[in-house]
Order: sequence, then structure tokens, then C-alpha cells
Amino acid sequence: MRRLTRLKGARVAAAAMAAGLLLSACSGAETVEEDDGAAAETETEEEPTEDPADDGEGEEDDGATGEASGEPIRIGALHPLTGGLAQDGQPMSDAAQMAVDDINAAGGIQSLGGRPLELVAADTEGSAEIAQTEAQRMIDEGVVALVGPYQSAVAVNVASLAERSQIPFVIDVAVSNSVITDQSQFTFRIQPNATAMGVQGAQALSALAEATGEEVGSVVHLHDQTEFGTSINEAFATEAATLGIEVAESIAYDPFGVSDLTTELSRVAAAGVDVMVATGYYGDGLLIARDASAVQPELKGVFGIANGAFDIDEFAASADGAGEGFLNANYHFDATDERVQELRSRYEEQYGQTMRTAAILTYQAIELIAAGLEDAGSDDPTALRDAISGISLADHLMAYDGPIEFDETGENVNARPIVMQVQNDAVVQVFPESFAEAEPIFPTVPWQD
Repeated sequence: MRRLTRLKGARVAAAAMAAGLLLSACSGAETVEEDDGAAAETETEEEPTEDPADDGEGEEDDGATGEASGEPIRIGALHPLTGGLAQDGQPMSDAAQMAVDDINAAGGIQSLGGRPLELVAADTEGSAEIAQTEAQRMIDEGVVALVGPYQSAVAVNVASLAERSQIPFVIDVAVSNSVITDQSQFTFRIQPNATAMGVQGAQALSALAEATGEEVGSVVHLHDQTEFGTSINEAFATEAATLGIEVAESIAYDPFGVSDLTTELSRVAAAGVDVMVATGYYGDGLLIARDASAVQPELKGVFGIANGAFDIDEFAASADGAGEGFLNANYHFDATDERVQELRSRYEEQYGQTMRTAAILTYQAIELIAAGLEDAGSDDPTALRDAISGISLADHLMAYDGPIEFDETGENVNARPIVMQVQNDAVVQVFPESFAEAEPIFPTVPWQD
């Protein structure tokens, strides 16, 4: 429990400091690297946070909220900051810096005398080779851990390097099963993997049909052709068959080169299925909504699985009604959690855009590394790895039923998707009931209303 108490104390101080900074700035900081904690609070934590079962460390250890000091502990962040995925990659990098700033504002890593964190960010450009080169550079420069990278193909290369170099790598977003193997020791994933996404996505679709009294006997799976899309397709198809749902056709496309999906959607229409399942990234997800509105296949619904668009606030506005009613089974922050709401509010104030799930996962990854450093009482990468592998982080940001805990390979045993839906141009959580903000609407597609 010691690490959780310390982190909660850090969050209280960070939130208080951030509020003060926002009140003193007319438009919010645009360059987070300049936020060095100069206005750090020292009086915020009047309520003691020390665990009574602690092992004799001084009273200042758990409750310190002053400015971090000492030699920085470097953490590397790898994301696509340019190119077609920069709309997610840059916010993820910003979230990493925000987490570092929050932790430093609250006094840094208390078990290491208040040492601050320092973020070393790099642009993968969406390339596995560039990511590996940048990761090696970071390791050579002394980072103790890596976070990233948003793409499964990139994550495979970075994970392989991290394992060889024995540097902890905390995956914020990358779903492919192949990223983590039975031999992985230094790689950890917060979100569900492809098998979990495909299997639990199929189960969620079946449960939704049962709850609404609508039969879903057949689907077409429209998915991107990357390792991300194909691995989810394979897991979904296998589980769907056991649930009595026929996958009539799987249609793959290039998510980065596609500019028109009317041909693929015409094949969906010709298949005569109940539901179209869609897996992909933001740009192609938006294209699906717009082109489906033109083709108008006769369907009971559109159901995303790990779709990078359908649960994004901007999607509802950009689709201009074409995505109304779209469902998505995906990993997601807990929109009902007050700490999540406060964090997203601060992020929007600082960066001028909403904080997406991917960015929250990056923030969570930095918090996880900080918790590991607190527990380890060392910045040695192997000691940090041991601490992370045994962590149980209950006060997290995600819509999971249990704490963040890792199995022997580094998968989060409590990670699972929930179902969101676009209702009245807003994304709301609809399933399971424990995280629901609204009742699911099914069947529905915008062009048949």
C-alpha cells in the first residue's frame, strides 16, 4: 500500500499546483518543458498520508509536496509526432510531459529523496526502424524506462530492444499479441492485447444483442491490414464462431493509403449481414462513417472493436451526424471517475484539445513507472522492473474492474474493453452497467433513422 499512498499524495499536490498555475495564466502553458515547478505548493497536504504499516521512514517521506530536487531520473517517450498518426502521437507525448510535471510539482520520487523525473521525447514518424534507433539513443543516454509507442509494429521492435537492453518498457497503446512473448521480462502492457480485444469484443456484441432482444447472426469485419487489425480480426472471428455469430467476410484495407472505402462498403451491403464490425485508426474510421452514409448498407448497427475513431469526441463532430449510433468496444478511461474528469479538464485548458484515451494511457504509464520507482527506492532498471512486475495500482484512470496488475509475461490481468456509443453527437459509456453513463441504443444506424 505504501506506493499507492505516496502517489495519491503526489496527485493532490499536483492538482492544487496546476489549478494555481491555470489561474495565473490567461491561456494556459503551451510549452510544458518550461514548467519547472517554481510555484510548487508546500502546504496542500494537511491530512497525513503515511501508511501506519510503513517501515520506519521519516514522516516527510510520504507527505512531501515541495519542488522536486536532485539528479533527474530520465524516462523515454516514443510516439508518432509527425505524419498521419500525429493527431494521437503528439497528445500522447504531451500527456507524458504533463504527468512528469505533475509528479515533479508534488515533490518528485520521495523514496529517492525527491529526485525529479525528466522526459526524453522522440518522434517515431510511425516507423519501426526509426523508433528502434531513437530507443537505442535514449538507452545510451541513460533513460531508466521507456513508454510508447501507439503502433503494434513499432512496439515489436522497441520491446525486442528493451528486452535485450534490460530496460522496462511500459506500453501505453499497442495491441498485437506478438509484442509480448512468453519470454518477455521487461515489457508491460496496460491495455488489453489483441486476443482480449477480439474475444471480449465478440462477447460484448453478443451480450448487447441479448440485452436488447435483437438477433445478431452474421457480421462483416472491415479492418485495417496492419498487424493491429489482422490480429484482432483473427481473435474476433474465432470467438464469434463459438457464440453463433457468422463472420460472412473479412475485408482488409490499407489504413494509411486509403481515401475511399465505398467499394469495401458496397461489399458489406452485398453480404446482407446484421452488423458491420470495424477495426482501424481515426482517419479511416471517419472515412467509414462518411462513405457508409453514402452507400447506406442495410444493417442493424455498426460495431467497432478497438476502433480508433468511434469513441473519440472529435469523431462525432467531424462525422457530422454520419457516426450517430456507432458503437465501439475499446479500452477506455473511466469517464465516471472524478480524477479522470479533473485531469481531462486541466489537459484541455493547457493544450486546447480534449484528452483522448491514448493520451490518458500515456499519463497512466508515467504514473506506473513513478510508482515502481517509489517501490524500488532505486533507479536501477532491473530493480524498477521487479517493482513494476509486482505492482497493484488500484487508483488508476481506466475503466477496469480491478487494479493494474501484471501476469508473469507483463500483461495487465484486469485490462478489458468497455462499450461506448455516439448518442446525440457525444460519446457515452453504455456497457457494462458498472461503467455506463447511458442505455445502449440498438438497433440503429444514422441513414435508416
